[in-house]
Amino acid sequence: MKTKIRDLLIFNLIAVTFLYCYMFILYPENFSFFVCNEFVSNYSEYFKITFFIPISCDLELYLVGVRDISSIVEFDYNYQTRPLYLLYLKIFYFLFKNFIVNVTLLNFITFLTAHLVIVNITFFIFINSFNRNKLFLSNWRKYSVLFIMLLNPIFKFGIFDSSHQTLTFLQFVLSFYLLQKNITLNKKGYFIAFILGLLSLANMTFMICTFFLIFSNFKNKDININLIMRSIFVVIIVILPKIFWNYYISYQGFEPYNAATEYWRQFIWLKDFILVSYENINYNVEGGEYYCMSVPLFMKCYLRDFLNTLIYLGGPVILIIINLIFEKDSKSKEYSKDLKNIIFVSLTMFSFWAFMGWYPPLRLNLYSLGFLVTLILVTQLLNNSPTKRENLYFSIHFLYFLSLNHWNNVDIVNFNFGILTSYVLIVVYLLSLRNNYLTSSKP
Repeated sequence: MKTKIRDLLIFNLIAVTFLYCYMFILYPENFSFFVCNEFVSNYSEYFKITFFIPISCDLELYLVGVRDISSIVEFDYNYQTRPLYLLYLKIFYFLFKNFIVNVTLLNFITFLTAHLVIVNITFFIFINSFNRNKLFLSNWRKYSVLFIMLLNPIFKFGIFDSSHQTLTFLQFVLSFYLLQKNITLNKKGYFIAFILGLLSLANMTFMICTFFLIFSNFKNKDININLIMRSIFVVIIVILPKIFWNYYISYQGFEPYNAATEYWRQFIWLKDFILVSYENINYNVEGGEYYCMSVPLFMKCYLRDFLNTLIYLGGPVILIIINLIFEKDSKSKEYSKDLKNIIFVSLTMFSFWAFMGWYPPLRLNLYSLGFLVTLILVTQLLNNSPTKRENLYFSIHFLYFLSLNHWNNVDIVNFNFGILTSYVLIVVYLLSLRNNYLTSSKP
């Protein structure tokens, strides 16, 4: 069943308008970003209401590159490694600049639109990762899936923020797609590798997709010299755009700058620790310091954050476990493969982020565990035939994630009415599954 672009745009407009009104007009006190963000109050004379626009501390820095992208090579610019993302934002910025006079609103709409396009691309790639012949995909389910993905904390808060975090969800789903499709390393594989290389100029994590592109070939074929050489060629293609970008900066007479490694020492701290005993231990969540650059301390910080993320996503995690228990005897081979591939991508990303050395509350684990939870919930919905419990299943997810606070909250979870109600509904859902199981088990 094809999705009409017009219907998708209408749905997005309704869904995002609902989220915005709920988060920034009705209950703004429940959805503070806590760190690096402030709510700017506005009053509408026409509607006679007060509304808020979240303004990130990174906004002005992003706008430097958006307004004049050629200038980002001339100094140690934090986002110099993301020229494609800045160019992408620039398109929307200059499009809306022609008819939005209010600067605050212009900046907000620019990032919101850019993020929503990423949401839709992520949705299409994910849906097309499955064997459609085995997928129970009605119009209701399509929009349910899109809304469930939209409610993932990274999307839910990220679409209203001047950030690049929504790209990490796209990277995760694209990795899953490549693992599912087993794309041969030929002309098509080389073209995809080039696209991954370009995308890495929006967010470096897209380079990790290369692993899944290559791995899907090795797991299904005998290892031989030809496959190894093709894999090496793919890696070369992926890194070429980055090499050309750095060469361009050097050609202009400037030095390439990577803030992640040169300022934050992310990932490369481990090399420095081994070679020169480098350490940076300054972990204080309330003080906004998140450095755990020491062995084995970094694992303690990361695993503690993982446990907090489990608490943060508690309701949906319980729902997934319940479903896995009751469907263990009815899982199809195709469905099992889908779950295994999602889990494999998540474990890979979990391992990757473990070595970052800088562990802001929950965020890195949301890049692996958070996406895992959302995509398994969606996969469980898509791969089972429609039942009366489907609406209850969706309601649990909807209530929990709609009511969930930002991950920067030092209390982890604000157990408000929506969160508590979702836990009650999980009990109802469990009892319904149990009764159905007992009924079907009777001779």
